[in-house]
Amino acid sequence: MLERERIQSIFDTKMEHLLGQLIASERWSAVQEQAERWLVLGTAHEPAYRALMLAHPSVIKRPVIEWPAGAVTVGVDVGRWRLP
Repeated sequence: MLERERIQSIFDTKMEHLLGQLIASERWSAVQEQAERWLVLGTAHEPAYRALMLAHPSVIKRPVIEWPAGAVTVGVDVGRWRLP
């Protein structure tokens, strides 16, 4: 592994950990700021986008969700959605 790839991997891991802590403490503006930073500087875009969607569900236009019980829904029902 090249040094650049090793450093990028460490950065991505640290950013994922940071976002997890920010989400757990419900610091949504910090989640948005750090997730956007990660999108610019990192390579692991999926976790950054997930964090952005938790911070601002309005960015999701027509989500398709498979719920733990197996049901599938399309679209947003704000009354059913709660932040963790």
